[in-house]
Amino acid sequence: MKIVFILSSLFIWSILYYFVYKRSKSIVNIFTPLVFMIVPQYFIFEFFYEYYIGSSYSNLSYLFIYLCYTASFLFLFIGYFFPLKLKDVSNHDVAPINYDKYLIFSILLTVVAFYSFLPIMREFKEYLLTPRIIYERTRTGYGMSFFLSILFSQLAIFLSFYTTSKYRFLSIAIILINLVLIYFHGNKSPLLTVAINYIIYQRYVLNKIISIKKFFIFSAVVSFLIAFIFVFTFGIDFKSAILVMAGYSDYTRNFALLIDSGYEPQFGRLLMESEFFSRIPRAIYPDKPVDFGYFELARRFYSESFYNNQGVPSFGLGDFYADFGFFSIVIISVTYFIKGILLKITVHILKGNKNIYYFIPFAFLCGANLLPIGFGWLFFEHCVLALILYFFLNVRLKTK
Repeated sequence: MKIVFILSSLFIWSILYYFVYKRSKSIVNIFTPLVFMIVPQYFIFEFFYEYYIGSSYSNLSYLFIYLCYTASFLFLFIGYFFPLKLKDVSNHDVAPINYDKYLIFSILLTVVAFYSFLPIMREFKEYLLTPRIIYERTRTGYGMSFFLSILFSQLAIFLSFYTTSKYRFLSIAIILINLVLIYFHGNKSPLLTVAINYIIYQRYVLNKIISIKKFFIFSAVVSFLIAFIFVFTFGIDFKSAILVMAGYSDYTRNFALLIDSGYEPQFGRLLMESEFFSRIPRAIYPDKPVDFGYFELARRFYSESFYNNQGVPSFGLGDFYADFGFFSIVIISVTYFIKGILLKITVHILKGNKNIYYFIPFAFLCGANLLPIGFGWLFFEHCVLALILYFFLNVRLKTK
């Protein structure tokens, strides 16, 4: 039955995505990043895991979970296509993109990113070729250096996307340098964020229509590279690599663990703690608890990994269930409906102004999180970041 739930939900996702494809006349659209990230995690890998291994969790838990997955995409879809009266932005004055300034800032951000991460590279220089160890050993107490470096590197890359048309060689060099620097962090999420941003940049800033053929070739190449990395890393065959990836992608099984364990709803406590404490650096608040918010789930269900500070699996949409129980499907639906409306608004604004400070909030809603701090919905922070960029890129200080 679990495989039936998986395939049924995937079928509904496919129908909705096909509708968006027909409306936008592009296989790459605003929902592509979400599908690119979620479909492998929630559907493909979980299908392989159930088919070859099988989980011990109840059919009822899987039924509810895949109803939640379906509701999330359905209400995101409804929110985006919800009829709103938006002002025409085509006739507004638009600040031209200053490619020279974009290039200068991308270079400066690269330098700042390097020097922000330099203390960690010096301390863990023997692990530069095995960066996952660096990531595991810097999970606590290194936040300012670690995450600021990732932020600056990603911003440098995004600025370089804009400048490749005018300064191709230098822009590509900046992108490659920052990709290597991000790799040394041992965190894979920012690399995925860069890939997502590149796709939506091509579609919504350059207005390129990518053919179905090119899209599937790109997807196949990316999938092959990911599988090759696992085969090379673990020294296993392709089938085993798929199962290893399926084992890592355990969001659904962790969600089911919450349901079948009888975890009592916390009525929003975990959400509030996660939103509050995740924004406070430990350098400012040294006594910040290590098991705040959703980390409490990790401490309870994966205590060994949690106390060894090795990183713990994510519970995905199960975070909502931990707070609201079976009512979480309503919370998920409302949340994704609001997200769909915000996505519609940012797409509309981006049509009239392609500058990076309008692109960043839009990219975040598409799934490109520049601040990988673990918890918290950081849309406001991305808007503030966009405002800061607007100031530096446009405001001219008066001199006497």
